[in-house]
Amino acid sequence: MYQVVGFDREPARVADFLALPWRLYRDDPRWIPPFRASAEAAATNMHPLGNLLIQRNFLLLRQGAIVARASAVCNPAVQVDGGPLGSVGNFEADDDPDAARSIVEACFEWLHERGCKTAWGPMNGSMWLPYRFMTVGFDDMPFYGEPYNKPYYPELFAYAGFTPLKKWTSVFTEGEAIASMVEKTRPRYEAALECGYRFRQVDYRRFEADLLELRRLISDSFAGFAGFHPIDEQTFLALYGDMKAIALPELVQFLLRPDGEIVGYLCMLPDYPRAIRAMRGKTDLLAKLRFLLARGRPTAYIALYLGITAAEQARRSGAGGALAYKGCYLGHRDSAVLVSALMAEGSYARAWSRGQQATVHEYALYQKVL
Repeated sequence: MYQVVGFDREPARVADFLALPWRLYRDDPRWIPPFRASAEAAATNMHPLGNLLIQRNFLLLRQGAIVARASAVCNPAVQVDGGPLGSVGNFEADDDPDAARSIVEACFEWLHERGCKTAWGPMNGSMWLPYRFMTVGFDDMPFYGEPYNKPYYPELFAYAGFTPLKKWTSVFTEGEAIASMVEKTRPRYEAALECGYRFRQVDYRRFEADLLELRRLISDSFAGFAGFHPIDEQTFLALYGDMKAIALPELVQFLLRPDGEIVGYLCMLPDYPRAIRAMRGKTDLLAKLRFLLARGRPTAYIALYLGITAAEQARRSGAGGALAYKGCYLGHRDSAVLVSALMAEGSYARAWSRGQQATVHEYALYQKVL
């Protein structure tokens, strides 16, 4: 009944691989189509991390029709349970548990043959690339870059043998709730200024250098995070260089100690989900025109990254609270919805918005011992 087809970069198979989500989500008004170039790079392992990762793609056919897809990815840079991290990513499927299990088991077998002891999913091979399922929040328009999938995908993964590994939340705050958060965090901000700390926004005249500073800070603050691995400067620039096209300088801030050392960062992006959806996965001149016509003012500010270095955390200086104030203040000033995005369970950033949310989205990453 089922046929699993493995492939690497054969053009016809890649085309089938890319076509499946367009069929699955064609009637979903909240789906934001991926850009064609990015989707093809993910399918062919031709993205900036392609030299590090080892990937095999699979399609599952039911009576000749494609009903599921997935990629098995081996990441030698991360060791889990005595072997390289294996992951199952690029997952899309009809609501057919047996089909999903068949294709996921094909991924498990391929990963096991390459020495992987554990598989995580959904993950496109690295935490620098897309990962996690949305588990709560399907009634809302997703922000750009947010995990978005069919609501039944977590059940398909459970049927295939995956169990939850870690959870995240995004909190959407607006109006008086943001005002309350501003007042809650203001003492930390004022104390930091009194001690000589200062903020500096990203400098577009030296944007690449500031991006590399952000890389250093992220690598420091995420160093103890399970599954995290550092990437070199050129890879980071290749992944994040396009951020300049949509970032607003005031929304990307660095926190400096009195001696000038940069010890914290806040990276927020304006959200234009419907304008990006209007591009229909394309980047040609017509698509860019559709974006401009649909853009309007940002619907929200997405706080993607907020963190301090390990050394600063050890000082217990309150720097994290000062950064939280900066984000809340900017959101409140501009009457924007503030999205505290993709906060891990137990994250100190989560504490600043606890009890204030109007809307919460939830996500999960799963694991399977091979």
